Amino acid sequence: MKHRQLRVNEVVKRELSGIITRSVINKLEEHRVALQTELSRRVVLKYTPHLVFHLDTSIERGARVIEIMQEIETPQDKE
Repeated sequence: MKHRQLRVNEVVKRELSGIITRSVINKLEEHRVALQTELSRRVVLKYTPHLVFHLDTSIERGARVIEIMQEIETPQDKE
């Protein structure tokens, strides 16, 4: 039962994370113009940059690189 609960917890976390991420990105996109306007009021630039929102997957990629490096460093069982 403990293993099932752990698997269910992981699935719930993963799905909830995806839902929240999509909600946040969508809301940022909906309010992009207002955010750009507020940015232009606070930061004096000749041209205010066009804001683009996207997911940053560098943490997942970095974790995968570390995982691969650990697999390389760990001696494989030879039979």
